[in-house]
Amino acid sequence: MITAVDDHSRCCVIAKVVERATARAVCLALAEAQVLSACAAKNATTADMQ
Repeated sequence: MITAVDDHSRCCVIAKVVERATARAVCLALAEAQVLSACAAKNATTADMQ
């Protein structure tokens, strides 16, 4: 299990189950979280503009 928590908001940034928590798995999980958060931010901004 790979998890990350935002220091400021204490919100869970990522929670992902992997077979082995290797450096590669952690980097891929963080990259996936970054892409997903960018999509969420874009959708929230678009919704606010309507």
